[in-house]
Amino acid sequence: MSSNLTLAQLKVFTAVAKSSSFSRAAEELSVSQPYISGQIAGLEARLGLALFNRVGRRAYLSEAGKLFAPYTVKILETLKEAQQSLQDFRGLVSGHLVIAASSTPGTYLLPQFLGQFLADYPGVQITLQIKDRMHVEQLILKQEAELGIVASQPDLPELSIELLGLDELVLVVGPDHPWVNRSSIDVHELARERLIARERTSGTRLRIDQELSGIGIQPRASLELTNTEAIKEAVAAGLGVAFLSERAIRRELASHRLFAVRVADQRLTRTICLLTLNGQKLSPAAVILRNLILADFISVERQ
Repeated sequence: MSSNLTLAQLKVFTAVAKSSSFSRAAEELSVSQPYISGQIAGLEARLGLALFNRVGRRAYLSEAGKLFAPYTVKILETLKEAQQSLQDFRGLVSGHLVIAASSTPGTYLLPQFLGQFLADYPGVQITLQIKDRMHVEQLILKQEAELGIVASQPDLPELSIELLGLDELVLVVGPDHPWVNRSSIDVHELARERLIARERTSGTRLRIDQELSGIGIQPRASLELTNTEAIKEAVAAGLGVAFLSERAIRRELASHRLFAVRVADQRLTRTICLLTLNGQKLSPAAVILRNLILADFISVERQ
């Protein structure tokens, strides 16, 4: 028995078995009746068995045909599922994915993942909205964004929260600040400094205020700026000191535009979280990007 069967033979066999008629199968498949007869003859020759009993113009399954029929149905159903999967894939590469992120992960973390993602799926249109933590949460809750990344841990029951890792907040000063040559400072020395910080709704600001108020520290004055890049410029110009994400200041530390100062007995960290809406079915693009981000953080933790 030859196993070299063709897809055309299986489709023709299924059509004839369904209608018990060569002519009706020909009409269903939009081919000629001689084509149907030729495919069935070739199939029976390859199998070495008669699959139909011909009675006048009718063709009924033989015992061998009855045994063979369920397998052809399974094969054709599997093929249909495969074609549907490919169709879903086509939809993926032409889809639109909206992501929301707070300032630090949106500016200094997500771009590397989006680069990897777009290299594999260049047809996906991505919109990245960088907002403060509260606005990111609202975009997810309103289903205006599928994925959210924030540098804090929300406590909203409607959100599914996956912990990605820790982000360290580092105290930085400008090149002319007297702390540049200090090995460390006491946390209470911050009370005499102007603290430059983000707006009060930002996750970074909330974490800093929480930490300093917990140990009774109230900076002499503060300067609020709406983005991290502006804060870095202000610190470099000597307008004050700031706590910034370690991820955000790597270039400035390497070029000596900013200097990190250790605060004795203090380590300020916060949690980076991936947010989705509970019960929402993510698009294929969102699923792939989510898995890419999770896999990267898991691999880092295992190192």
